[in-house]
Amino acid sequence: MQTTINEISERVRHFQQFRELDQINDIVVESAVINDRLKRASGQASQIISREKLLGLQQKDFSILTSLSRQVEPYSVLWTTIKEWQDAYKSWFEVSFVEIDANQVETITDRTAKILTQSIKSLSEPKLCDLATRFLEQLKQFKPLVPLILALRCPSMRERHWKQLEDKGFLLNITDHHAKLDTVRVMIAPEQLDLIYSVRDIAIKEEVLENSLKKLEDHWNAAVIETLPYKSGGHHLIRPIDDLFQMIDDDILSLQA
Repeated sequence: MQTTINEISERVRHFQQFRELDQINDIVVESAVINDRLKRASGQASQIISREKLLGLQQKDFSILTSLSRQVEPYSVLWTTIKEWQDAYKSWFEVSFVEIDANQVETITDRTAKILTQSIKSLSEPKLCDLATRFLEQLKQFKPLVPLILALRCPSMRERHWKQLEDKGFLLNITDHHAKLDTVRVMIAPEQLDLIYSVRDIAIKEEVLENSLKKLEDHWNAAVIETLPYKSGGHHLIRPIDDLFQMIDDDILSLQA
């Protein structure tokens, strides 16, 4: 076990020396290897301690594994975050705009900003801080696009909403598979943003209403209404009438909400 700990310690020491961005693929692979070996070593240590307890033996101290995990974590998190951001950023500008996952854009952008900011504060190595600062600046330049991407890739937008935008001068067809993020960024004027966000908000509210109406329709289609013959002449009574009125009241309140 000590040989394993020594080997991991040496890998962690070497891992902390990485500084060059062009090595990032190898760095991320090494990060995964170190974290996997730390996890397995911690599992083995727990088994050894359990056996020593069972046999009444003096327990060995494996706290160095926790220390090694803490040492490697800020470096591992920084490099894997930069790698994820690099790959995602490149992909967003290469694929068709309709292929962009807007929620993924928001999630990765927010997570990357948080981690890079923390890394700049926690790491003392100037070169790594400069690297984190460089990507944080790139992210800050990109971030104003996130609300626009979320709006234009909103699943609530229907053909009528695109027609509404077109009638007010929005001429970009984002459903065209040739349209990419750079095209959207260049062709949309700043004064069009409020219009886009407004139509998006309307689309979301309409979808909520449509879903509510569909739910009510399904509810009533599944409802069983009993009738009883009333005297003569083909008239009938509905029962139970109280349950029926309660359903109507509940649905009215649901729509009003």
